[in-house]
Amino acid sequence: MATYSDADLDDAVAAGVLAPEAAAAFQEHVAGKRPTPAADEEHFRLVTSFNDVFVVIAGVLALSASAGIVRAWMDAPMAPGLATMGVSWLLAEYFTRRRRMALPSIVFFLAFVSGAFWTGTAAFSPWFGEAPERLYGHPDRLYGMFALPRALAVEHGLVTAFGLAVLAAWGHWRRFRVPVTVAAAVAAIVGVTIAGLAVAAPEFVHEWFTALVLGSGLGVFALAMYWDRSDPERRTRRADVAFWLHLVASVLIVHPVFLSLGGDGAVSQGVWKAWSVVGIYALMGLVALIVDRRALLVSGLLYLVLAVGGLIEEVVAIGMEFEVSSFFIGAVLLLLSVFWKQARAPLLANLPVAWQAKLPAA
Repeated sequence: MATYSDADLDDAVAAGVLAPEAAAAFQEHVAGKRPTPAADEEHFRLVTSFNDVFVVIAGVLALSASAGIVRAWMDAPMAPGLATMGVSWLLAEYFTRRRRMALPSIVFFLAFVSGAFWTGTAAFSPWFGEAPERLYGHPDRLYGMFALPRALAVEHGLVTAFGLAVLAAWGHWRRFRVPVTVAAAVAAIVGVTIAGLAVAAPEFVHEWFTALVLGSGLGVFALAMYWDRSDPERRTRRADVAFWLHLVASVLIVHPVFLSLGGDGAVSQGVWKAWSVVGIYALMGLVALIVDRRALLVSGLLYLVLAVGGLIEEVVAIGMEFEVSSFFIGAVLLLLSVFWKQARAPLLANLPVAWQAKLPAA
């Protein structure tokens, strides 16, 4: 029995095979047959059959082999990256543009952008094989929690690498419209901005790196909500774009916040810091419930497990704090998954009506 995705319906409407009204009516009919709203299930297209996995395995072998062959034949640092870009683009022409296979499309896109980043890095890195201090500068020249030295931004060509990644993502989006493309492009824009600042104003980046990353994460979250608001029922490709943007935003938001509390949030950093991790995670949970996106909850799990384990150890040292905290948090999250709709309903009911209209219904 044939199955049709929302992307297939979008393509049919664009080709004039179906009227937009007919496609919307069909989607509404299918959604009405489900026990829970499609938006609440937070679907995103990944694997439609094992053939997707098979194609990915074969494609990764072809990509790695092509890069290795080119590296062996040509004494040019940029050649493997260019080869990766070329092969991944050719694979996308068939498996993305013609076959519409979700997982291979994501993998081949990521390979294409990675090849662009590799090319940009290699173009400004003639010092492969030299001492690390030559590449990365003085070990004291560190920039915030990710230890980004100025020499890495200049000599390793991060500005150029991220810039090429942005251009590659833009060109790929124009051709293939893979939902993850927008998130990758935005992440590359954040990278090129911070790397550029590290070159132009290194002391500023050293002092404000964490704030820059956090601010970027909040901006990406706002962009994700823009895409989400354009499709509150999450029936089109726009919802998939928002999903990947939320993943990027969650990484940029969660890690600066929790790392600023002492890295692992353990009681060794202070009981109040451990409780702060728990409180901030609870706040993120409320946001995740309201916007109906679980990415924030996933990104901060490790910090929460460590913090709760530290608090358990403070009360009673049983030698299995990590296991106990993992079990407790896992049980809570499983219950939250079961009663997700019921937990969202009272939160949405207390929001302004204008906000409720732009969020998935509970």
